[in-house]
Amino acid sequence: MEAAKPLDAIIIGAGFSGLSAGLKLKEAGQSFLILEARDRVGGRVKPGQIAGQVIDLGGMWTCDNQPRLMSLINQHGLKAYPTYLEGHALVELMGKTTKCPREDFAPALPLFAKLDYARLEGRLKRLIDSVDPASPQYSDPALDAMSFGEWIRRNVKAQGLALMLTLITRSVFCAEPDQISLLNWLTYLKAGGGLDRMIAAEPGGAQHLLIEGGLHQLADQIAAKLVDHICLEAPAQRVTWNSDGVTVATPIGEFKAKKLIIALAPPMANQIHFDPPLPHARDAIHQRMPMGAVIKVWIAYDRPFWRDAGLNAFLASDAAAFSPCFDCSPPDGPGLIAGFFDASEASIWSAKTTAERREEVLGLLTKHLGQQAAHPIDYVENDWTTESWSRGCYGAYAPPGLMSRFGNAVRAPVGSIHWAGTETATEWTGYVDGALQAGERAALEIIAQSS
Repeated sequence: MEAAKPLDAIIIGAGFSGLSAGLKLKEAGQSFLILEARDRVGGRVKPGQIAGQVIDLGGMWTCDNQPRLMSLINQHGLKAYPTYLEGHALVELMGKTTKCPREDFAPALPLFAKLDYARLEGRLKRLIDSVDPASPQYSDPALDAMSFGEWIRRNVKAQGLALMLTLITRSVFCAEPDQISLLNWLTYLKAGGGLDRMIAAEPGGAQHLLIEGGLHQLADQIAAKLVDHICLEAPAQRVTWNSDGVTVATPIGEFKAKKLIIALAPPMANQIHFDPPLPHARDAIHQRMPMGAVIKVWIAYDRPFWRDAGLNAFLASDAAAFSPCFDCSPPDGPGLIAGFFDASEASIWSAKTTAERREEVLGLLTKHLGQQAAHPIDYVENDWTTESWSRGCYGAYAPPGLMSRFGNAVRAPVGSIHWAGTETATEWTGYVDGALQAGERAALEIIAQSS
């Protein structure tokens, strides 16, 4: 009997990056299969429910500066609404809580910290401008020889500014400043358009827009177009590869293709056995890039009562384990707050019970929003560090010494294997828009080689 003809491509991972690659391959008339370990598509974008409302337990924000994602949202007729910012945020720093207009945390900084930031702002901008997310290995090696935490200790004089930069790093990377390379910190911000854009919920900022009914529904709608090409609950266990093609072994069988796209975070790709082993540079990326740590929490109330007091429920604290949080209430819906245990706090609180985490969350909200916050109608959380097929969120980060040595291997194909996933993006790395860009790029590499 004649052996079945190999597919043009196999994609491992049905998150947004794998789905994006599938759309491009389908458009080009390629034969392909997407293998997904979970029982759903979407990857680190995950559906949930609270108080009868559909929510996102993973990635959920977008903005007009993310063209790929916004284009798909518009194509599929989904509706976006802004993160609520009217009124005042509350920022707790160095034992003092300050009311700040909208999301402007500057009033919370002591005068010395403001002067220190004014002194360093231009230097940080020049550092960000000096790096290229597409070629980090060509950056000044000194930027990769230290952590961002070490840069803070060497350059920041004001304790208030050091604490604020630590809060920002935890929130953006789900990692501590000492864990992440300065070069990775700079290239990540460069890929997202700079520090101000990355931390903003104002128009154009990364946290500006939410999707009615959740962003995860977009993954389902894309998957519906690829339904004949997707196998769920089919984790890749072994990849046998050479320059002519690949064989991917899963619990439901073996699949052969000319090319392979791995659309996974680097630590998850490390769970696959490769035969022969991958080159050292690629293997080093899988072994040395850990996932960020985060527990995402949603709290529901009958209505957004905090608005009555002129508050917008944006809370950030250098003293709390649960920080930051945001008013994510849908139009005409209940009052919803979403927030996070990030970085080392996620690691610590992951070992505690749901009841203990709930008590911590409600304690912070009651302290800042009033006694009504102690009585939610629902509470839902998702600990991404315990997810078998993610092992953390939002993405993987690079410790010192990795990007300068192995940055050239992040996107470089290895024989018949191509790499996607948001960590390989050069625009909006770590975000859904970055995942889409990475999937498109990997698919176009294969299409170009087949033409």
